Amino acid sequence: MKLRRNEYCPIHRSLRCCGREQAHYARRLQPGVRRIDDLHHPRGYRELRFPAEMRKLLKWKVAEQNSICAICHEEFTDYNDVVPDHSVA
Repeated sequence: MKLRRNEYCPIHRSLRCCGREQAHYARRLQPGVRRIDDLHHPRGYRELRFPAEMRKLLKWKVAEQNSICAICHEEFTDYNDVVPDHSVA
């Protein structure tokens, strides 16, 4: 029995199982991310993020930590104060 692409398998109730060819789905990147080949990186590529994507990621991370720094445990008052690494003076 040959199943159509959007037809569920009656046995497994799945779109990806017996009776059809395996479709190779290309992994899609997020809209603000660009992949660059880098032979020195363990994965073989690096992902460069656009500034808007970095701001979105930064806001998500700060909200996840309840606006508290993981290093010095002080609360952030402004997103511009956030840096990836810092030393407490």
